[in-house]
Amino acid sequence: LVQDTWSVRGGDWHAPPSCKGDPMLTCWLQRGMLSMVPFVIAALVVILLSCAPTQSSALKGMLSMLMAYMRRYDLLSRLRSRVVRDTLPLLCIWILLVAWAIIGTVLDSKLGQDAHEAQHFFSVVVIGSFATAWTYCMLLVCHALSTIIDHFCCEVSNLPDILDIMQKWNTLQALLLKAAGTIEWNILAMLLAVAFAIPLLLADILMLGATWAAAPPLVPVVLIIILFMRVFLKAASITDKCARVPPLVNSLCFGAGTEHRRQLLVEYISSSGAGFYVCDVRLTMGGALKFMYTWSIVAFGFATNLFTSLD
Repeated sequence: LVQDTWSVRGGDWHAPPSCKGDPMLTCWLQRGMLSMVPFVIAALVVILLSCAPTQSSALKGMLSMLMAYMRRYDLLSRLRSRVVRDTLPLLCIWILLVAWAIIGTVLDSKLGQDAHEAQHFFSVVVIGSFATAWTYCMLLVCHALSTIIDHFCCEVSNLPDILDIMQKWNTLQALLLKAAGTIEWNILAMLLAVAFAIPLLLADILMLGATWAAAPPLVPVVLIIILFMRVFLKAASITDKCARVPPLVNSLCFGAGTEHRRQLLVEYISSSGAGFYVCDVRLTMGGALKFMYTWSIVAFGFATNLFTSLD
């Protein structure tokens, strides 16, 4: 494959060699877009699953349950404030992706590049916009679940009867299972896309050349990986919040002579195994950090050997 030669020489922008007459897939490979393929596949799979009648009805039912619960306890304002805090970083990443694609398209048009090379940048806009919207939707559900757990922890001390606490915990656990079971394929698709994109990103570096000139085409891939890992970490944090509920309940006092019943309640909550599940696997922050550490070590080791061999 022809190496990408994004560089500035004498003040002029030199685009990569033209791939006129080649298929669009070949141009993608020449432009360092191989690492984008997992995101495209993941997006197509999720769109097809979302269009299925059963999955669509399940998604609507889950959202209606969450909204009904939050309206009942007046939690929408808390959810709104949390979502607003995530909206600004997502918007900045989306603007950066779009600006990156527009600048490249304008420069290519000035240099008279063919349509395939211009389509490369429009592909970045489409994939980046979908990834940003997808991340926003998943974070919205995760923030809703996190808000419900925080509300339970705040209200548990005001409940006079331990049986009421058990009933509310059962309701909360049912919401967690319903929400996680509905969007688990989205989280799994994001995780697999990141897992496959990282080695393909290293392959792109090999094809483009391990120089700073090869960095521009790879920036959108890194930004999308950051978006998807944000969702993964947020989903894992829900399980960690559930794990901190039993110590909280154990520290409360429900009156004289209720120590034994309180201990039974703590054991009941602990044994319930509440959390965020993906394909019956409980996501935890520890597992998410291990995933990040593993791929970071692989990428760092590969990059170190690559740059050492070039020197």
